[in-house]
Amino acid sequence: MAEARIFGHNGMVLDEIAEDKLESLLKLRRFHVWYPALLVVSIGTLYLCNYWLSFVRLDGAMQAMLVCATAGCFVASAFVAQAQTAIEDFKLPYSFGLEPHYRHVSGGMVLVIAFAITVIMALLRLVDANHDHLVMDGRVGLIVVGLIAAAFGVYILSPRVISSKTVVSFGRGVARVRSRSSSWAKPFNLIGRGVSAIDSWLVHIVAPAVGVSQRKGTDRYGVLLAYLATSGALAWYFPAPWGLIPAGFWFVVAISVARRWAWIEDDREVTLRKPHFDETELKVGVSEDLRDEALMALVSLIMLLPLAMRQIHTGFGEPVFSTPEDYPDTLWTWLAFFGLELAKAVPFVDWADIYDVRTDYFVQAESALAHHVVFVSRAIVDLVFLSALLQAVSISMKLSRHKKMFFDREINLLDPMVEKVEFEQLAYRSDGDWKVRPEAERFAHYDPVRLSSLRARNSPDTAMYCVATAIKNLQHEYGSTPAERFLEAVCMKEPVDDEVASAWKRALQHDEVPLEFMVAAREQLNNRPRFNAVRLEIAQKIAEHSMSVERNTALRNMLVGTRRDAILDIRRLAIEPLLSMARWDHRIIKALKAAMKTDRSKVVRKLAQEALHSLGFAVDSARKSNRSRDAEISQPKSKVPSNLEREDEPVD
Repeated sequence: MAEARIFGHNGMVLDEIAEDKLESLLKLRRFHVWYPALLVVSIGTLYLCNYWLSFVRLDGAMQAMLVCATAGCFVASAFVAQAQTAIEDFKLPYSFGLEPHYRHVSGGMVLVIAFAITVIMALLRLVDANHDHLVMDGRVGLIVVGLIAAAFGVYILSPRVISSKTVVSFGRGVARVRSRSSSWAKPFNLIGRGVSAIDSWLVHIVAPAVGVSQRKGTDRYGVLLAYLATSGALAWYFPAPWGLIPAGFWFVVAISVARRWAWIEDDREVTLRKPHFDETELKVGVSEDLRDEALMALVSLIMLLPLAMRQIHTGFGEPVFSTPEDYPDTLWTWLAFFGLELAKAVPFVDWADIYDVRTDYFVQAESALAHHVVFVSRAIVDLVFLSALLQAVSISMKLSRHKKMFFDREINLLDPMVEKVEFEQLAYRSDGDWKVRPEAERFAHYDPVRLSSLRARNSPDTAMYCVATAIKNLQHEYGSTPAERFLEAVCMKEPVDDEVASAWKRALQHDEVPLEFMVAAREQLNNRPRFNAVRLEIAQKIAEHSMSVERNTALRNMLVGTRRDAILDIRRLAIEPLLSMARWDHRIIKALKAAMKTDRSKVVRKLAQEALHSLGFAVDSARKSNRSRDAEISQPKSKVPSNLEREDEPVD
């Protein structure tokens, strides 16, 4: 049976699985996205048909409750499926406290933002309570100018203050107190982890559930538009205030897509800053480009907010906005009202207040609650939509500058999305075969590791493989190093034993093999018994390499995780160099604990236990605890043939 490989961004083999099983898995995941979406659309369509034809006579609120409950079950099933997928892909932990941790949001920052929101709300209530006789005199102006000047002063002086000896000593004292008793910091940590968990769920559960992680554009836009259109229709036709439920779901979907796009752009920064990065540093990956989907979802907020205003208008007793008795209650009326409010609040200009412009329309915001609703709507547009638009412009400028630096030969690697476009433009079909344009010479300085990974990830009948091969041939003409030729031999679809061994010897004789080349080769040759001897030599060179974060990461990956080595000699080899750096890196301690509890070799477990004991940790000799079993569940196992387990020593 043919085996398909699942590759990471750098071309490393992350998993091997039968092609028919991989195809079935992809179809199943696509089904988990489309099926709930179609059911939600069907439920929404039935409700609208009943709204117009009245073939089932029920109270409007009861109908809305039934539709929300039914559609909510379908949406929840999609969320559960995506959560399971995220856990299997090691994007979410099996339970709190396991890897990957919810720690990317600081609890202190959450409290600062909450305090700022509370202050703004208090000021709004104060202004509204004194609206009739509120007059700002010159003292208020002086206070505002002073606060702005103070803010800039703090920003200018903060680096000098922070680096002063007094502040540094105070910080060390706080750190010592915190290390001795961290009970006072637990509430902050819990708040930060709670918000981090919510953000992670939006990115890895909600966003994929609405289709944005699908490969085909028709799937991404089809599922996303299905949810947005159904939510919009129900938000309009539901009796107030029940329409706020689909409107709220619409808002969550838009924010989740925007957050996933932001995470992808963070990962893109990693790939641009560190060409040979560790795959575990990526939170989502860079295979998706959700700029268009995110902007579309955020633009839809311009349609959502008028619908929410209409629901609030009559949903809580007295009307919120001032309207004539016979005003046209249509979608265009509320869109026009919201558009007028946006026109008056052009960001950073406030021209309507300067020129004393007033609106004359059916809907007017005159009550206190109406003012609050309009203020929140304007804030959402300014903070969410405009910030995303500015981010898109900034990313486009950054990619353009990065591309220019590449063609000026200042760097040797393109952004993955730009790379795909540029490489495909270099290839063309002629007589049924792929040909490469002469412009490929401009790419002769391209990163050889990336070219080797592109050849490993793509089949020979694709444009990407053809272009990568042509550029590699150009590099051979210009003189590639023995280390590059070794990595190329390793990254072949089916590496040849003698070629890999001879290329490794030549690389050692001529120059020092870069660490990233050795890491890539070790992971590429893992779970292949005929390369055990070469892989052991590579692992020894990695262990002897000068101390660095990259070396420690490579050694940890040898010992534990989805990329741990298949033979015990290499896993045992990683323990001693890790031990020398364990006191300065808490991730090494975690790796040693995981090896002590979960490694299938008694020798490795004992060595890890002795290493932890030498560091002063009270360790339990039991092989597995309940927590380690949870860790194994949360960490997907590599699907390798069972006969490869015979490489290791018999387990006790």
